[in-house]
Order: sequence, then C-alpha cells, then structure tokens
Amino acid sequence: MGYYSDLNDFSFATKLTANEVNNKFKAFCDAIRENEKLQQELETEGDDYPLDAEYFKFKNLTNYVEGTGEVDCMEDDCYVIVADPGDFRAKHYSSRGLAVFVSLVIAEGKETEVLFEGEDGACWGWKVESYKLTGMSKEWQYGSTVELSKTEVLKAFL
Repeated sequence: MGYYSDLNDFSFATKLTANEVNNKFKAFCDAIRENEKLQQELETEGDDYPLDAEYFKFKNLTNYVEGTGEVDCMEDDCYVIVADPGDFRAKHYSSRGLAVFVSLVIAEGKETEVLFEGEDGACWGWKVESYKLTGMSKEWQYGSTVELSKTEVLKAFL
C-alpha cells in the first residue's frame, strides 16, 4: 500500500538550462542510489524508492512572443525552471532528496518552496535556497534551517 501526496507546482531560477538541470539530476539520482554515505548525509536512507530521473523532469518556463515564438523565461540572467513530475498527485518518494537537489542548482540569492500535502492532510516541505533548506511545518511556518556541505555533496555527483 502506498501513500499519495500532492507536490506543489514550483519553479526556480538557475544559471543552467533545463537540459543541464536534468543531466545533473540524473547524476544526483545515480549518486544517491550508489552511495550509502550520501544517502545518510541527505537523510534519504530507508526510502522505499530513490529519486528517479526517468520519471521526474525539469523544463524551461517559456513565454510566447509574437513574431518570435516560444522563448525561455529569464530572471536576472537566470533560466526559470519548472518541475515536471509527470503527476503532481503521486507517491512522491525522497521528497527531501528533491529539495536537496534543487538547493544545489538554484541560483545564489534565489529561493523557492518545495511543498507536499499527504492524502491524510499531513503537510511538509522546505524553503529552498542555494545550499540551504528550511523545514516547514503543517501550518507552512518556517522551522529549523540546515546548511548543506558544498564539498561532500558536490563531490558525490558532479
């Protein structure tokens, strides 16, 4: 039996294109699957299913410009990337791992929120900044902040 949750529709600004983000996400997912120390560091050990780069994708947000067609949305010289989990209501495993990944690719000085609501009304998520996660409570209030180690995390998947 599984537990369904809804993932919020989130976007973030990054210096990377969606293709580059997806390549890094695949490397990140592979690194987690193969590295027990990284699983412990990211607190994803024990997850029934690791993050899956084949299922979860990222896309460039685009706008239609008359006479030009689709153009990538830009924000302060950064691409705006949107999450494309295939289905926002699904069995989202490794939710913290997803937030950690976004913290590795989000542009300095930018933030987003990766939020989940379970089928029973339980809520959890993170305010995500570059190499920083702030937990959010049921009332969507900010809790404790965790600074991520750039060297250990980056070495594992770059």
